[in-house]
Amino acid sequence: MFDINGEVNVRISSMLTTGMGLSGDHLAKENTPGDIPPLIKVSGGAMVLVQSSLISGKIASIAGSGSEPSWMEFNNCRFRIMADPRKDIYCEGSASFAIINSIVYPDLSEKEPMRAQPAVFIRDYRSGELK
Repeated sequence: MFDINGEVNVRISSMLTTGMGLSGDHLAKENTPGDIPPLIKVSGGAMVLVQSSLISGKIASIAGSGSEPSWMEFNNCRFRIMADPRKDIYCEGSASFAIINSIVYPDLSEKEPMRAQPAVFIRDYRSGELK
């Protein structure tokens, strides 16, 4: 997991995360999908660009305060197992994000998180448009 905080600019390229640990035994215990921590935490005015990456699991938590907005952008990414930017990126305060030229493979259902529906191409979404 990445914890990016403060007045920094970070670029993550060609990151590959897998579905390992996102279902099966991990969820069979007392855990639920909501208990899985986000892959990336952004706060304190940080600006993050993730490009050309394959992402699975809870994606990000982005927090900003009035004077320190935080920003995250995903460009040319694929979102796979239990990773849907329409519900797995959490923003609070003056935080926002964008999904550009990326593909989402929505899970069929919460009961069958490894089965995907047809892919959805996202050309240019901003955080306010996903709610």
